[in-house]
Formats: sequence, C-alpha cells, structure tokens
Amino acid sequence: MSGEKIKITVFRYNPEEDESPYYKVYEVPFESGMTVLDTLNYIYENYDGSLAYVYGCRYGFCGSCALKINGKPTLVCRELATKEMKIEPLDNFPVVRDLVINREGLEGRVRGIRPFLERVTLPDKEPEVLKPADFKTFRLVSRCVGCFACVSSCPVTSADSYKFPGPSLLTELARYSFDPRDEGDRTTTAYFEGLFYCAGCRKCEEVCPYEISVPELIVEPLREQAVARNIEPSVVKEVVKHVLSTGNTLSTLEEDSLIKKLLPLEEAKEETAKVVFFVGCYVDQDFRLHQVGKSAIEILKKNKISVAIPKDQVCCGRPLLESGENKKVEELVRKNVLAIESTGIREVVTVCPGCGLTLKEDYPLIFSRIEGRKPNFEVYDFSEYLLNKVKLDWKKLRKLDLEVTYHDPCHLNRGQGIHQQPRQIINSIPGVKLVEMEEPDRCCGGGGVIKAIDSQLAQIIAKRKAEMIKSLNIKAVITPCPTCMLQINQGLKLSKVKGVKVMHLTELLDQAL
Repeated sequence: MSGEKIKITVFRYNPEEDESPYYKVYEVPFESGMTVLDTLNYIYENYDGSLAYVYGCRYGFCGSCALKINGKPTLVCRELATKEMKIEPLDNFPVVRDLVINREGLEGRVRGIRPFLERVTLPDKEPEVLKPADFKTFRLVSRCVGCFACVSSCPVTSADSYKFPGPSLLTELARYSFDPRDEGDRTTTAYFEGLFYCAGCRKCEEVCPYEISVPELIVEPLREQAVARNIEPSVVKEVVKHVLSTGNTLSTLEEDSLIKKLLPLEEAKEETAKVVFFVGCYVDQDFRLHQVGKSAIEILKKNKISVAIPKDQVCCGRPLLESGENKKVEELVRKNVLAIESTGIREVVTVCPGCGLTLKEDYPLIFSRIEGRKPNFEVYDFSEYLLNKVKLDWKKLRKLDLEVTYHDPCHLNRGQGIHQQPRQIINSIPGVKLVEMEEPDRCCGGGGVIKAIDSQLAQIIAKRKAEMIKSLNIKAVITPCPTCMLQINQGLKLSKVKGVKVMHLTELLDQAL
C-alpha cells in the first residue's frame, strides 16, 4: 500500500433496524489499480462485516455486482477506484439491504418471455450448417450480462416500470428474435413488453459495460418487424400517415409555415459563406418556435453568412424511423437530399437535434441504399457550426445579466456527441451564469413516440426534469432542441414552476448580438 487513503461514502440501510437509509463515510488505503469491489471488500473485512453487497465472477461476466458509483451505474469489479466515491444501489429496484437490490420482479418478467430457443422444425441435415453472417446481431446482443445498469438509468422505467420494464428485457428477447433458428412469436411478445415505449434516449448504451446500442440494434429492428405484421399502436399509424401525406409532423395550417414566410436565400451583407438551413417540422409549423429559426438566420447573417432555405424540404423522417417504417421513409429522404443538393451548397445547419442526427446518421445509409451514393453535403448542429466554422467576436456581445441552466438533448448529447459546445457558447455571453442541474442529460420525455401513445407518461418524465429545474432558482432553461423546449415547458407548468423561461440556444445568443 502507498499510504494514501481514499474517502468512500456508502449507502447503508437495514430495514430491520433503520427507519430510513443513511450514508456512512469510510477511509480505505489506496493502491494503484484497485477496483471499487476491492474497496468494498476492505470495508467489509476491516470496518464492518455487516455491509451487504453482491459479487460473483470478478471478471465482468456475471453482472451481479452492478452499483451506482458517483451517480453512474457500473460493474464494480471492473471500475477502478478513485480518490473520492459515493457508492449506492441501482435505481428503479427495491433495496433489500445496503447495496443489495431485489431483482426478482424483473427477473420474473424475463422468465415470462420464454427466454429459450423455441423450435418446431427440425434441421434439414445434421450437423446443421449455421452461417456466421446470420448471427451478427445475435452475437452483439448476447454480450449482455444482465447487470441491469440500463434498467437503473432508464427514464421511462423510472416513470412506469410496468409499461416499460426496461432495455434489459428487450435485449434478452432479442437474443432469440435475432436467432435464425428460433420460431417463437417474439414480435408480439416485444409489443406487449413495451416495445414502443422506448424513448430512444440512448442512456442505456452509455451505461452498458459492453456498449450495446439497444435503440439501434434492438428496438428499431423489432419495431420494423412489428410494423410489417401490423402490430403497432393505432396512433403511430396515424402519425405515419399524416407525415407521408403532408410532409410534416404537426397538424397545422399551411399559412403557419415559417419556411413559406422566408426568402429562398436570406442574404448577408459582405457575404463570406453560404449555408443551407434545414428548418425541421416543429420550428417550421409551431408558431411558438418560429423565433428559434429566425434567430438562427439572424445570427448567421450578422456573421456574414447567407442562408439558403430550400422550399421543398419536408420532415426529416425521424418519426417514421422511430415507428419502424424504414421503407416508407425513403421518399422523404430522397426529397430532402435533392432539395438540399439543388442549392449547390455543401454545408447544412440544423437547430433540431433529431433532424441533425437523422441527416448525419441515417441519411447516408438510406440514400446509399436507394440511390447508390451518399448525400453531397456535410451536416452540422448550430452550436457545432458556430464554433467550428464561424469566427464570432465574443467581445462584441451584449451583457445579459441572466442565471440559466442547460438541458442536454439526448439526440445531441448521446446521439451526436455534442456536449460542451453549447455550454461554451453560453459561458461566452457576458453576464450569463450557467448553473448545472442535478442531471442535465436526463431525458425530458420528448423522444420516441411516447408523447403520441401515452401523453401522461411523457408528462411524468417531464415533471421529474422540472423538479430539478425548480430547485435551482434560475430565470431560464437553455436547450438547443425544439422538442425539448415544448416538453420542459409543459413539465414546468405541470409542476407549477413560475418565472422560468425556456429558450433555444439561438434565441439566447441572438439577444446578446
């Protein structure tokens, strides 16, 4: 041992003796390379033999040792100890004692999905020939060790674990759904186990020790299978029908369109560059969000960048992709790509992270599939474009005298890896003080199709975000996402939080220019 000690705060609770949980602080000798599990073993062996916790293989394969370390779920047998740690049991589970949770409820749900190979048809010959290519997804999802870190972090499960038991159950189901030998009706089972309740926030992928992308690898393909068999919520069918017939998500009057009110080219004085502005359905169709688009254009023009707004642009197709309609989205993709390319400009900015993620991640794959080539342009989130492409003179910004907090949109933070850029812009505005909330990256409930199929559940998720904001005593919430703006605003109203304005990043920056 080096002689150095680390401070560990441990959640303690014995229901037979304690009225409520409490935290106890321990000092443990530190040695380079020691894991969190090593520190718990030291506490158990040297301080308190009553400390309850679970571990098994010590190699990250059994999944039994998952705990929250400094707020993040992880396998303690793999996580290296740091000089100061707070160790807690996983969220969304009843606590049996100290760091031990009751997993029986979820494990019972898993047993109910028949987690074994169901097969009636015998192989044509033996030994059976199995092609590795047919098991590609099966192998990826089979890395799941059942640690339930994803369940602990899921915002939908936190709100209603009955409607959506969590990503782990769908992952277990996927083992068999993506096994070509299996003949069970996994699609129907997935539907009744909350397939359409996933918000697509990707928090599960972030905390998964094996980085399994549940929305991409599991939820989207299962939804596609469900749609092919006409197993989907009726309201989702209506959303898809509306998007395909109108080219936008919202049911609003045509004269409410911001795109129709803008010029095809908003020219800047002393132009140094041109960029295409992909407006997005919400900013285009919801009059409450028109200022978001107008502010974005003004910021660009004031920085000598002319803005092209293709009049033929339609919905990016995100609602269809989230509904499992991977074929029907193709026409929307084709229209948008051709509309953007017709401008001759090779840089596109978005003010909606959902649109940005779709254009960046999905369009190259879909357009290559239908046209045999990738789109001929680069896509940037607005904050990304400002910091990478625009030389803003921060010294000329006006002082605003405003305390704000920031909400990380899931499609921007985990989807596009853009986390610090918006904060950098906020911190560069004179007089603006950024106060971080408890969980700035926690989903607000606006993603996926939850708002369409269960608005009350979406409101519960939004209210949890609102309660975090309420405790800060700030004047504004800044988020670069139109959907999040509407969702958080609703959450604040439901929680009766007054005097807090929800603003897009473009609106805040426009005020300072």
